[in-house]
Amino acid sequence: MRFRINGLKSFSELVRLEHGIMYGIGVFVGAILSGWKLSFSWPLLIGFAVAVLAEFGAFALNDFFDIVADTANKRTDRPIIRKDVSPDAAFIVSAASFALANMLAFVYLSGTAFQIVLALSVFSVLYNAVLKNLPLVGNVFIAATMAVPFIFGSILLGALSQPVIILSAIAFLVGIGREVMKDIEDIPGDRKVGARTLPILIGAKNSAYVTVLCYLLGVALSSVPFYTFFNGKILYLLVIATDVMLVEASFKLLGDQGIRTLRSGRKQTLYAVAVGLLAFLLAATI
Repeated sequence: MRFRINGLKSFSELVRLEHGIMYGIGVFVGAILSGWKLSFSWPLLIGFAVAVLAEFGAFALNDFFDIVADTANKRTDRPIIRKDVSPDAAFIVSAASFALANMLAFVYLSGTAFQIVLALSVFSVLYNAVLKNLPLVGNVFIAATMAVPFIFGSILLGALSQPVIILSAIAFLVGIGREVMKDIEDIPGDRKVGARTLPILIGAKNSAYVTVLCYLLGVALSSVPFYTFFNGKILYLLVIATDVMLVEASFKLLGDQGIRTLRSGRKQTLYAVAVGLLAFLLAATI
């Protein structure tokens, strides 16, 4: 066994640190949307740490299982492929992250919260080992992990509010779209490992239609909070900005399913999710 991680940058790339922080912020956003007044809350601090650690575990394990496919796809953005992180290190980081997340949830959080963390951990392993190679099933799971942090934060406050439900649904729809885009990008490598992803079964163009449908459903759903949660606040302009980014990415994808378009589209939709998060967060606190 050889443990090697060449620096903090390689570690952050392995665990997708920016995603982990967004998941953790999602816990706070869910709590705020359910009535948290920004006072000190030990369960929420633990919830933030648990969300980040669970994300670390999932993505490190993803890179461990994806070595063959990522090598075929020449994913030099993956630290294992660049030899900056050893496979053993990725597996150890994943196992330690999952173990610590579940331990913290079991000791400090409610039974319901622990059950959510445990279920996500188990399904993360199943996803990486089996589900990711099935059409749409793996995409749906990853999309669910984008929605769960808001629900998790809300549950830690003991209430599930309408804004949390709407935001979670939007995150879920956008998440499916982003994951299908990733599968389009990974077609060459996935074919080599025998994966049966949606783009392999129905082609890149038809998969682009699925992605666009998910984005547009998310845009349509985003109109609901204007009449309820935002109550006409000018901050809803940030939601409109999110919608514009999603629509723009959709038009680009329909015209071209090349690698450059796919990668820029995934970045753009990630920015859209971040802006949408900011909109809901500000509307809940101002």
